[in-house]
Amino acid sequence: FPSHDKAYAEKVKTDKENARFIKVLRDTKPKVLAKVWGNILAVIETPFKEISGKDFEIGRGAKSFTAGGRSAARLSGSEKSILGLCFRSALRDLFAPGAGFLILDEIFADSDSDRTAAGIAALMQMRGQRILVTHESQTEMSADQVIEL
Repeated sequence: FPSHDKAYAEKVKTDKENARFIKVLRDTKPKVLAKVWGNILAVIETPFKEISGKDFEIGRGAKSFTAGGRSAARLSGSEKSILGLCFRSALRDLFAPGAGFLILDEIFADSDSDRTAAGIAALMQMRGQRILVTHESQTEMSADQVIEL
């Protein structure tokens, strides 16, 4: 039975090493998440301010995102759309830098003409192709190519 004892001892050793590794990962996770979210929020804030015209700091609360220190759920419909656009762009740039396009559906539907114009200007500054589904003429007029269905 000596080989059985040796195999058991090796398994116990491996289990202890795995437990230590998992503990290190658990201890590191909050630090990594804080860094990743810090990067995402830093990328989001500038275009959100430019499009919305609001000098809100974008943050992350315990249960939701914040804008100007308040829950992002309290933003207007157009501000939520703008925040979503900024998130999509930031996530693409940070996690899929090789992706050359964004697909956006009625992104400015809740926006007035001034916010739509600011949003279109910001979209034109974003890298890559933009595929927009829209029913509004202001967004359509900014396109290089229009396909009507």
